[in-house]
Amino acid sequence: AIIPRTFTASNCSQLETAATNATSSNDLVNITANIDNSCGAVFGSSTPFLGTFEGNGYTITQSVAGTPLFYQVTDATIQNLTVDGTIALGGVEPFGPLGSLVTGGVYDNVTSSVHLISTDEGDISQIGGFIGRIEDETSDVYIRNSAFTGSITLTGIDRSFWAIGGLIGEAESSYDDRIYVTSTVVSGEINLDAGDVFGIGSFIGMLGSFGEGFASVGTGMWIENATSSLDIDIETRELSLI
Repeated sequence: AIIPRTFTASNCSQLETAATNATSSNDLVNITANIDNSCGAVFGSSTPFLGTFEGNGYTITQSVAGTPLFYQVTDATIQNLTVDGTIALGGVEPFGPLGSLVTGGVYDNVTSSVHLISTDEGDISQIGGFIGRIEDETSDVYIRNSAFTGSITLTGIDRSFWAIGGLIGEAESSYDDRIYVTSTVVSGEINLDAGDVFGIGSFIGMLGSFGEGFASVGTGMWIENATSSLDIDIETRELSLI
């Protein structure tokens, strides 16, 4: 039998220990103070984070370039947490501070106030204020009682940006899996200054694979009692389907 383990973190070193060792679906990460994640702890960096992350209402501040708090998330629960700070993306994609690659999970009472910035060369895609990319699997993703209040700023007149969303960058959604967004508020800003922009949305940038159509809401995604006042400012040579 797998014995449940609890990892308590009140500083960056303990957070890093938890990120390295919390690899089971029975594991609980319990945050007991605000934490400056300057050491760059990443949950799910090599294998998906499967457990429960209890933020207890505390804030984790991100600042290490190209580093999310969660990379791979599979059927995990992340709750009662605020993530803030400023992250320079570089060429990292997909990227979401609360899950760059997600295959099922629950986000409950989570606020992302992160500012994502990319001024480098090269195209970039699948960027979200919560989640970068949801993989086409059979597990549902729930975002409830949550908020995005940060910003996404991508610049470069010779660059192309696609699948940029206030909550989710891109989801390969099908009838086998669903995305549920309930009682959630999307505000903040998306600022794009680029050559070409494809698939931008308040809740999701792109639903479905590239070439199959773009949508901000569509098959496989349910939005209920959720509102958006996201300010989207775009300067581009070519814009396709917001």
